[in-house]
Amino acid sequence: MYKDTLPWHNVAMLGVALAVMVASQPSPAPTPLKTITHVRSSAFCTTLRQNVGRAVQALIQNNIAVDGTKTLFLKMARDKISSSNVSMVIDMDINQLNPMIGQIAQNLETAQALLNDTSRFPAQPQTEDDRRLLQMQKELRAIIDHQNQALNILSGTYYSYNGNRLLGHGDGLKAPIDPIKDNPIVIPPANSTAFQEPAAAPVPAATPRTVDLGLLGFTKFAQIFNNLTTYQWNEESLENHAAAIILQSSAECNGNQ
Repeated sequence: MYKDTLPWHNVAMLGVALAVMVASQPSPAPTPLKTITHVRSSAFCTTLRQNVGRAVQALIQNNIAVDGTKTLFLKMARDKISSSNVSMVIDMDINQLNPMIGQIAQNLETAQALLNDTSRFPAQPQTEDDRRLLQMQKELRAIIDHQNQALNILSGTYYSYNGNRLLGHGDGLKAPIDPIKDNPIVIPPANSTAFQEPAAAPVPAATPRTVDLGLLGFTKFAQIFNNLTTYQWNEESLENHAAAIILQSSAECNGNQ
């Protein structure tokens, strides 16, 4: 038994952070005064909402988009073993990746631009607020770098497949398939040499996950599905760490109102 998509629960953690930022928009309602140690400047809170919050929103959209590509790869796996016209059906399937790739790339570009705003994120921090903003910038940039790895898998698959088909190859993915085995595919741990985390933000090794796809698991498309799943699990600690500092900052900005 398998599901066409394995929901990425990381979306929930960043989603909570985004929801708190939205909920903490300025309100005319009076609130008790806070001690100076809990008050953040209005400039800090503006950057949190307008830059950090919007960057988080773009990264959440990419999490959902990657899940959509996994659903498509499982469809390709089914089509590979059950379609009466495999080449035509897979050609149609693979071309659905193009707009998904474009969406992910655009979201990454948007997030990067928001975090590269030098008017919001000072190169030389002078205050505690500056240092907090630069820390959030660093955490989110690590997630962007990680999501770029998933984008590389998708774009590499798309262009390799179409390139091989243009050259007249019947099989758009020319990489050899592992021989059929009785055991299901096991997703490698995060410290596998095939998947290296960004040096600036090392991630603890994820628990190996087993995805039993039955006969589908022996197709190349199911292998791509598993590669994407590995990247998703490995990104969890990056997102949790970023969400923690964002939630704390949002709560302090909320206390300013």
